[in-house]
Amino acid sequence: MAASTEYLTNGESPQGDTAIETTFLVVGAGPAGASLGSFLASYGLKGIIVAAAPGTAKEPRAHITNPAALECLRDIGLEEEAKESATPGDCMTHTRWCHDMAGEEFARIYSWGNQPDRKGDYEAASPCRHVDLPQTLLEPILTKYVINHGWNVRFDTTFVSYARETPTGPNISTVKDNLTGKTYKIKSKYLFGCDGARSQVMKQLDLPLIKHPGQGLALNILVEADLSKLMTNRVGNLHYITTPDIEHPPWGWSCVLRMVKPWHEWMFIMLPEPGFTDFSIRPSYDEYEQRVRQLIGDGSIPIKILDASKWYINEIVAERYSDGSIFCLGDSAHRHPPFNGLGSNTCVQDAWNLAWKLAYVERGLADPSLLDTFSLERQPIGAGVIKRANQGLRDHGPVWDALGALAPDVEERKKQHNELKAATPEGRARRKRLNDAIAYTTHEFGGIGIEMNQRYESNAVYFEDEKEPPRPLPTDAVLEHQISTYPGSRLPHAWLNTRAPQERISTIDLAGHGAFCVLTGIGGDAWKNAAHDAVRYLGVKINAYSIGWTQDWEDVYGDWAIRREIEEDGCLLVRPDRTIAWRSVTRRDDASAALLKVLKAILGRAILTRPTLILWHTLQLSVRRAGIFWYANGYAEAMLPRSSCSPVLRRISRPHFLTPPLLAAPSASHSSSRSWPGGVQGGIYPTCLNASATYKAVRHFSINMACGTEQKQANGMNGVNGAKSKTNHWASPGMTAFDFRSDTITKPNGRMLEAVAATTLADDVFQEDLTTNDLEKLIVSITGKEAALFVLSGTMGNQIAIRTHLQGPPHSVVADHRAHIIEWEAGGVASLCGAMCKGAIPSNAKYLTLEDVQKVVDLRDDIHGCPTKLISLENTLGGVIYPLDEIRRISDWAHSHGIIMHCDGARLWEAVAAGAASLKEYCACFDSVSLCFSKGLGAPVGSMIVGTKAFRERARWIRKSIGGGIRQAGVITAAARVAVEDTFLGGKLQACHERARQIAALWKSYGGTTSHPVETNMVWLDVEAAGLSVNKFVELGQKAGLRLLGGRLVVHYQIGEEAIERLDNLFQSIFKGKELHGVVEFSPESMKSAVRFEAYYQPGK
Repeated sequence: MAASTEYLTNGESPQGDTAIETTFLVVGAGPAGASLGSFLASYGLKGIIVAAAPGTAKEPRAHITNPAALECLRDIGLEEEAKESATPGDCMTHTRWCHDMAGEEFARIYSWGNQPDRKGDYEAASPCRHVDLPQTLLEPILTKYVINHGWNVRFDTTFVSYARETPTGPNISTVKDNLTGKTYKIKSKYLFGCDGARSQVMKQLDLPLIKHPGQGLALNILVEADLSKLMTNRVGNLHYITTPDIEHPPWGWSCVLRMVKPWHEWMFIMLPEPGFTDFSIRPSYDEYEQRVRQLIGDGSIPIKILDASKWYINEIVAERYSDGSIFCLGDSAHRHPPFNGLGSNTCVQDAWNLAWKLAYVERGLADPSLLDTFSLERQPIGAGVIKRANQGLRDHGPVWDALGALAPDVEERKKQHNELKAATPEGRARRKRLNDAIAYTTHEFGGIGIEMNQRYESNAVYFEDEKEPPRPLPTDAVLEHQISTYPGSRLPHAWLNTRAPQERISTIDLAGHGAFCVLTGIGGDAWKNAAHDAVRYLGVKINAYSIGWTQDWEDVYGDWAIRREIEEDGCLLVRPDRTIAWRSVTRRDDASAALLKVLKAILGRAILTRPTLILWHTLQLSVRRAGIFWYANGYAEAMLPRSSCSPVLRRISRPHFLTPPLLAAPSASHSSSRSWPGGVQGGIYPTCLNASATYKAVRHFSINMACGTEQKQANGMNGVNGAKSKTNHWASPGMTAFDFRSDTITKPNGRMLEAVAATTLADDVFQEDLTTNDLEKLIVSITGKEAALFVLSGTMGNQIAIRTHLQGPPHSVVADHRAHIIEWEAGGVASLCGAMCKGAIPSNAKYLTLEDVQKVVDLRDDIHGCPTKLISLENTLGGVIYPLDEIRRISDWAHSHGIIMHCDGARLWEAVAAGAASLKEYCACFDSVSLCFSKGLGAPVGSMIVGTKAFRERARWIRKSIGGGIRQAGVITAAARVAVEDTFLGGKLQACHERARQIAALWKSYGGTTSHPVETNMVWLDVEAAGLSVNKFVELGQKAGLRLLGGRLVVHYQIGEEAIERLDNLFQSIFKGKELHGVVEFSPESMKSAVRFEAYYQPGK
């Protein structure tokens, strides 16, 4: 009988030496860990949380939840649920000092925003209000959120240790299943120590700690007791109980009684008498009950001790919060008592600060250096928190002293306490001391400043445009909140509404939600346009709003005008965590350039050093003869050599802003090494253009033009030997906007030209080109693979990948019989890899199933056979999406039989854009993936193959052996990155899919049929069913001003509405006999009728 399989308590079998893989491993499911998981989940990111506890917190330690933390929960839609679970602010009206709960009260003050004279301060600070939300209720809310968003939460799992070869990881963590005793490994890109004051992650990481002497021991006693009859006139959630006139146990000198659930569950926090050092003390439940009854003061009330624990009053903060890919946050990084209610709030805000940075880095939208700003920004906050919390405890010393509670002898305590009611100078002085001491505790119970005055200073905040330093914080920065838009400050809150009033909205609700935000006002349209340009350039999400009279939002109370600290036409740039990243006090002519520069600086992206950014029209503008741009066109045409791996730059379109010295062209004295002005020196990679070089270039060309104008005019637009000129339209797609033959024919655009002009020019064979290296890092981050290698084409990528995997024949490769590697790569698998291609036929006529593959795969151990070593799947193929579940079936089966999986992912972008699965989910199924930057994305050249680091190293060798090594690769990869950011990350593919569905619907509306449903960007028209041959359909399309290649229409992002109108005319001519008139200005080049378009009418083309 076979041995039974042992399982972990989460239902999975032990992994042995094979590690579970995830991007994010969070150790600890408390407020820090669970909120970090929640915020990352809000970006669609997934990971694993492990916690040694059997479930969420059973002890309600942290409880005060302040507006700053609630704003974070509000952003991901959890504020209302938190408020429903919490005790509202009106139950927190007072903080009291008393002898016992049933007896004499010494003093009380208003607390947590309920102060009558300060409600306006709190209302001005935030749309949120303080609530009492114990950790026992907060953690389930967060845990439910992360689980519902795909995270794996593993309780009863202890973190043991981690190992890593480099500071950047990966991190191999060993964890232990507490119930089975089994240990296993988790491999993660990032590791987060959110495991509290005894953090094992922090201990092993050994980050230096700043320690101050602690303030001793405290004991928590959780009690069930119905005190509702006592609360009628004692409403409040905190009660400081002092009994100076009776003997007390040394461990229970004074008590902070905290409401947990009104009014029947309470936490009695016992503070030992001054000088108490017996930290090993363990009172019995009977002793606890006796002291608790004294503190309640009513023996008729039944009580039940639910739990008891002890903790230490620390004053410790880490010098830094991170080391490479490991981060510590929450109590693992800062340890302090609960005074001021800052504990869980600081944990949540640590996670809030870090999450957006991780998301942007993981999506390839920011450089990993952005993560360094987490420690730079949050460590000073943590240091301030531990100082204030400990001072909050010390602030109670004068209260206890005035109450006579500090004297060691009970008789002396009675004497001092009775002095409070004496009509004597000593009594008057003691009463004043008590009143003053009570008043000063407002710093704890009304400290809105310590909660809201956080300011950040790091590279993720842009200060260079500020002419003055920030205003000094208020004299009492703990009590007073300073509203400011100075960079690094919290975005001010103000209520807004629409012109026809509806439900009001806060300014903070305009920001956040994973996006940057631009706020401006009347006259600030340039900033909204700049935000739009930045979205296209960087691929980041930016929400832009104008606030003011008849704008997007109305400043109904006039508060925003007071708080914004900029002119109406100025601009505030707000980070995804609602921190002011930068501001411009007024409108600027270079709004787009300024905003882009700031965003690049914040995100760690390469900065263009040109004085102003060129913004390109979507349509080409005329270029005035003898103007600077006309000269530059000719200059570029004359000076840039034709290359097999980069297009000839012949025409630079007139930019939107006609600001001089902006043209991306090499200097007239460029050398044979093809380096740009100011080449690579000393490891520094400057951009290829500067203002003086541009002027010199244009002037040089204008002199040449002056000498040869007549010859130029004679040649007109003709090329060599009178051949017809094929102009490059950098600012306009030209005829490409009407070309449905393929998505490979897109024209590179002005953004790509600009990126090429600003690129680095180092050698990729030596792996020195930063632009190429950064592109490879971007692809690694969005695919989840270990490494990436740039190649010149999809065919090259497929062949290098397959040759890398197949190191010794005999071997066969199984693929769909229609696949690109079989039909369109010149037999490369056979000639380059020495392998036999075996085509499998999909039984569903759409994609191969596991059963289809199994019919063709050769698993025989027979010298007559050709064993299958690799399966290649193409996604998409013919515009059809390969279902992730089927790929996983094939992948699991293949890997179980030692067969390698490769994906021809030339159009994998399309499947991801259609929402079929994430790029990481698809790539996880394959040992290697080839991704094309030209098909669909619009780059002129280039592909990327991804896999393991070992795969990449061998692939580099193969690439070099077939002549694929590239020297100044940045000229190519700069445009490729723009293609990824603008087209894929920028959402243009989804628009193509919608347009494809529009075309199919149009065809069907006239009675046509399609051979396949539209899933991505391809439309399969059954032209023969419409009574046409393929050639006739192409001929009619030519007359309509369209370039077609049979019934397969491929929609790319440069296809516009006019192309759809021409298609409509074509369809009407076919089905309704409407006469077609040739479109002269865009009629395609003549094609010989002998060309058989059917030869190209294949899915893989």
